[in-house]
Amino acid sequence: MSRLVTDENLNDLRKLADALLNWVRKEIGDPNKHWVCVGNEDELDRVISERIIYVRGSYLDDEAYDNIFTRLVQSLKSQSKLSEDKIAEELDESLNQFVKDCCKRPGPERSVDSGGRSSIAWRIIFDEESIMKQSLELAKSLSIGFADRSVKVRANCSGFRFEGTFAVDEFIWYEAGPNKFILKFDAKAVRSKIPSMAVQQLRPLSTLCKVLYGFDAGLGNVYVVYPYSRGGDVQKISQMSAQETGNDPHTFGPLPLRQAWKAWKENIDKADASGTLLAKMESLSNTRNIGETLLDLITCYEILLAGKTTEIAHKLLIRGSVLLSSLGTGGTYSTIAKAYDDRSNIIHGSALVERLGRARIEEANKNLARWLRQLILLRVLVGGQTDDFTKQADLLVRRQIDPSGLSGEENTDLAEFDKYIKLAKSLFVGESPQEAHRD
Repeated sequence: MSRLVTDENLNDLRKLADALLNWVRKEIGDPNKHWVCVGNEDELDRVISERIIYVRGSYLDDEAYDNIFTRLVQSLKSQSKLSEDKIAEELDESLNQFVKDCCKRPGPERSVDSGGRSSIAWRIIFDEESIMKQSLELAKSLSIGFADRSVKVRANCSGFRFEGTFAVDEFIWYEAGPNKFILKFDAKAVRSKIPSMAVQQLRPLSTLCKVLYGFDAGLGNVYVVYPYSRGGDVQKISQMSAQETGNDPHTFGPLPLRQAWKAWKENIDKADASGTLLAKMESLSNTRNIGETLLDLITCYEILLAGKTTEIAHKLLIRGSVLLSSLGTGGTYSTIAKAYDDRSNIIHGSALVERLGRARIEEANKNLARWLRQLILLRVLVGGQTDDFTKQADLLVRRQIDPSGLSGEENTDLAEFDKYIKLAKSLFVGESPQEAHRD
């Protein structure tokens, strides 16, 4: 597929088109010199063509224009079997046609002022429709030379970026320049199924980014880019995160994501069979009401830690604090306990956020969100069913209380569990991009 559709190349094409149009506009000069062009398509085409030829003979030694032109040709050549001369020729023809379109829409028009005097108005403006049309026409004219005919899905990274380009797996990679993940489909993929398939494959990636880099991170707008053999159009299909942050994103190394991705992709469905956890994670990134945020956070803790038990609060507190302690985060019991009580008071209407203390709840939410990310990462790395995870958590509690009371089989199980705890500790980034950025 042509790189013409990338943001960088389309931007270069726009710069070339704008420069050429401005020079032609300057050479056309006073509209009143062109009475013969009014309503005469042949004469209009002749005048515009003459001006383009003159501009190309007199202006195109411009260094800035030449540098951009060369850069665009070389970029197209990187994915084409055609020669650079042929690509340059096609590019020039597309630029010429763009200028003609702009000069002919609407073209020179005769007008009469209030005093009965005739004059010509010739409005020559940069036409957005024409630049997009010519970008497609250029690509179609070169399509026989493009080696890659696959369909690509581009997903904007929101709130974070990486240090360089890298492959996530065989079908997904990250491009550092535009800060996007790219998902590749075979050229024969059924067009109507691509949007749903893309969302299905990218959603686990978006949630992993949230867990590693903060709930305000994730994937933003998602676009499907079709090869020119299939129309060459660009289709927006989704916005995976509820918002796209405008802040300067914090930069991370890609190693934690690459190491966690395989297990995350394979295990996330089992870890969240109902889909509730993923839905709450999406709302956490954009919830403005701190009371609602608290409710969502505690719900996530219950999904991960409560299991099939009537002693929800007790199990949640004990399991959560012990697991977090094993992950290197201490002093969590009192915060989780108080947050659980606050959540109950809010649900039952016995206390409002203002009475409970807005600043205290905001601080608790911040801590609960960071700890939740640690727990979710561990849960998904471990895999299996929720009850398997909670049983391991209970063994961890028992080891702290009575290490000698564990059987040999239970110690073996915990030794395996400890490996996942160590892996989760090594992969967890810690602070969110926003917290890091504020520092």
